[in-house]
Amino acid sequence: VDGKARIDDRPLLPEDIAVIVRSHRQAGYIQDALKRVGIPSVMRSDMSIFASGEARELCTLLAALADPGNEPKVRAALVTDILGRSGNDIALLLEDEEAWEECLERFRSYHQIWLEHGFMVMSQSFLAREEVRGRLLRRPDGERRLTNLLHCFEVIHHASHERGVGIEGLLTWFGERVSCREAADEYQIRLETDEKLVKIVTVHVSKGLEYPVVFCPFMWGGIRGNDEVVTFHDSFKMVK
Repeated sequence: VDGKARIDDRPLLPEDIAVIVRSHRQAGYIQDALKRVGIPSVMRSDMSIFASGEARELCTLLAALADPGNEPKVRAALVTDILGRSGNDIALLLEDEEAWEECLERFRSYHQIWLEHGFMVMSQSFLAREEVRGRLLRRPDGERRLTNLLHCFEVIHHASHERGVGIEGLLTWFGERVSCREAADEYQIRLETDEKLVKIVTVHVSKGLEYPVVFCPFMWGGIRGNDEVVTFHDSFKMVK
């Protein structure tokens, strides 16, 4: 903050720093810790978009949009973070017959748009009308969540064009990939932004990359506590 830490003749900046971790869980610990002290950060991950919470929630939402007459599915969709309703909200909504019918009618209208104009037109209408961007961005990790959700929409859009399947076929395709967490390169989670931020990087992703300053807070993890010989590298030579 006061510019005392420097690289050559300039102050050290957040974007100069990388934190290398072993797992996505450790990456989350670091991001939470940095957030608490007001340091902006971003995670570079090799995790599949299908393994994200947003993909799982989208399965719930799409099931309701595909079958808007199924009230339990609609209620399940409403309590996702995408739509942000609480149990109390649902209870109040169900007590107001007119409000509940209006809600069901919105789901029916999205279903009709999907049928007549395709998935992407429907998803854009849904995002705007339900104010999803603002709702997610109000959360501490909102940019990450919104990036994941939009990535899922794009993946589904491409699949609908490439496969030429209807709503049910598309739901089956997406649900299967979420279940198995398909991890092909094109499905890796995208970076929400990396401008002027500390990078949090898994060991696998960090290979071949260079950063001015690197922290490795978890490299001690996995050290064996038995009597086996410990090995390490000294000047590129294995030492026991």
